[in-house]
Amino acid sequence: MAIINREDFTVKGRKQKERQQLHFEEQQTEIAEDKTLFENLRQLRLKIASERSVPPYVIFSDKTLHQLAIVQPITYIAFGSISGIGTHKLESLGTIFVKAIREYKGLSTNETEEWNDKNINKDIEIKDSVTTPKAKKSVRDFVTFNGTEYHIGSELMGCIKWRTIIGNVSKDVYYTLWQENRYPMTRYISEDVQCRDMVVKRFAEIISAVYNVEVSLDYQTVIIPVRTEYDENGKPVHSLEGVSFEEALDKFKQFVEQNGHLPFATSGEYECSLRRWQQEINHDIRPLTHTQYKEFEELMASYADLPRTRVLWEKKKEQENMLNTEQQDLIYSKAYAQWTKEEDKKLIELYSKGETIEELCKIFERNEGAIKSRIKKLSQ
Repeated sequence: MAIINREDFTVKGRKQKERQQLHFEEQQTEIAEDKTLFENLRQLRLKIASERSVPPYVIFSDKTLHQLAIVQPITYIAFGSISGIGTHKLESLGTIFVKAIREYKGLSTNETEEWNDKNINKDIEIKDSVTTPKAKKSVRDFVTFNGTEYHIGSELMGCIKWRTIIGNVSKDVYYTLWQENRYPMTRYISEDVQCRDMVVKRFAEIISAVYNVEVSLDYQTVIIPVRTEYDENGKPVHSLEGVSFEEALDKFKQFVEQNGHLPFATSGEYECSLRRWQQEINHDIRPLTHTQYKEFEELMASYADLPRTRVLWEKKKEQENMLNTEQQDLIYSKAYAQWTKEEDKKLIELYSKGETIEELCKIFERNEGAIKSRIKKLSQ
C-alpha cells in the first residue's frame, strides 16, 4: 500500500473549519447573543433529551446553542450551516429548532418550501436518474460524529471499522461518571491494523475533538476524564454519599414501589442520585461484599419487567390506558346504546327504592356518568 501524506486528507477539513470559525467570529462581533433565545433553546434541548432519555449535551452542546442564539437561523439551510450541526442532526432536529427560532422572532412556523425544503434538488435528481444510468457509489471517506463531519480518507476508511471503534469510545465516555479511566490504545485499534500509525493519529485527533478525551504523547493510552452528570434543573448530581448500602437499598426499593419504574436520567436530583447509585454498583465503582452484591442482583432481577427509561414508562402507561378502556367497554357493553322505555321505568323504580349507583351500573351495563345523567333527565 502506498504511503499517504497526512496533510493530503486533513487540509480540506482544516480549511473548512477555519472558514467556519472565521465566519462565526465575524457574526459574533456584529450580532450580540440573544440570552432569552438561548434560554428558550436550552429548555427545548432539555425537553427533547428527556423524551429520548439521553443527557442534554447529546442533543446539542452549549457552544452550538450559543451560536444559534447569535446567528438565529430562520431557514433549514441556514440552520445546517451552524458549526456542530451535521447531516443527521439537521434532518432529525432542524425542523424543531427552526420552528422555535421563527416563533421567537414572530415569524410564521408553517413548513413552507421557502425555509424547510429538505431536498431542493429532488426534481433534478429524478430527471438525471431517468436520462442517465445510475452511477456506482464511491467509497465515502467522511464520517459524522456528534453532528460534525470528519475527513478520514478512503484508504484509511478501509483499514478499520471507524464507526464501531469510536462508538466504543462513546460508551466508555458515557459511563465514566465518577473516576478517571485510562485505556490502552489496543482497546480500540489492534496491533495488526494496516497503516496503524496513521490510523492511530487520526483516531486520536477525532476522539479528542468529539469526546474531549486526551491521548498520551506516544499514542499508547486514551485518558477519559470524569464527566459530571446534571439533573433536569441543571444541578450536578451527587451520589448517595454517607449512606450505607442497607439504607440506599431501602431508598431504592421505596422509590420503585411508589413510582413503578427504575430511576430515570435527566430527572430530579433525588431520582438521579438513586440512578447513579445503581450505576456505581453495575460498573463496579462502589465496592460491595459478596452478600450485598447478591442482594442487589436479586432485587434487580425482580425489577426486570419494570421500565428503565422514560420512553418505556410512557409506552407502558399508554398500553395500560388502552387496556383499561377495552375492559370498561367489556363491562359496560351498553355504554352507547339508546335507553328504552322499559329501562327508564326500571331505573327510576330501582333508584327510588335506594339502589346504589354502583349496583345500577351493573344492572344496566352502563358507566356511572351515564346512570347519573339518565336519572337527572328523567327526574326533570
